[in-house]
Amino acid sequence: MEQIHDKRIIITGASSGIGKSTALLLAEYRAKLVLVARNRKRLEDVRNGILKRYSYCSTPLIFPCDVSNYLHVKKMVKTCNDIFGHIDILINNAGIGVYGEYTAHDINDFKRLMSVNFFGALYCIQEVLPFMLNNGKGQIINVASIAALHGIPYLSAYSASKAALVSVCQCLKAELSTTQIEIKIIYPGYTNTPFFINEKRVGNAVRPDDHYAAPEKVARNILRLICKKSGNKVLSFNGLKLAFLHHFMPDLLDKLLDHYAIRLKK
Repeated sequence: MEQIHDKRIIITGASSGIGKSTALLLAEYRAKLVLVARNRKRLEDVRNGILKRYSYCSTPLIFPCDVSNYLHVKKMVKTCNDIFGHIDILINNAGIGVYGEYTAHDINDFKRLMSVNFFGALYCIQEVLPFMLNNGKGQIINVASIAALHGIPYLSAYSASKAALVSVCQCLKAELSTTQIEIKIIYPGYTNTPFFINEKRVGNAVRPDDHYAAPEKVARNILRLICKKSGNKVLSFNGLKLAFLHHFMPDLLDKLLDHYAIRLKK
């Protein structure tokens, strides 16, 4: 696939879930990958898995990095640019979650999610963008969530952090419309990843018994988004329904979410 071959691509949150699946898929098409996450051992496992499966691909660069730390991000991006000469694509995927009633949240829950889901992505954009502008082109793919389309009960901190990222990206997309820098957003629904194992739970609300998509499906949609001019992609039927109701039938959506919240409360 010509759009991927030899492209220098940074993937945050690459040690598991959507990030790992995306790395494996892009490696198949000979991308030059930078795998970013906090855990070096898990990054090494992903790199080894890629080389075992695709011996023909370039050895991915691994970079242990806490994206909520601006200095870590600054060093990571500069190192990548120094090694590769330029950066073609940034995939902002790193994220954490808190699930439960708003009243059971501590204010630090909001600060923690904003530091990773919003500021972590923002730091990466802030550092990558000048190199892309200097190179004259580039893509920034932001993994948001259907929870960014409309606030979801028991996901107040998560919804807020992803909605903030989407708002900034929408502004940036318009501001860069006369350049060759593409800003794109993908909105996954519930995905079967370790995200939910690591997620903090507060209060008494239960998780919905919904269908959880495979991370490989999200990865394939990220690949399609890279290869197309389209700037956004909402995944899952529930995501499309949520987007439709939010725009065209907001009162009905509020009533449905009221019942949804009651159903999930123990």
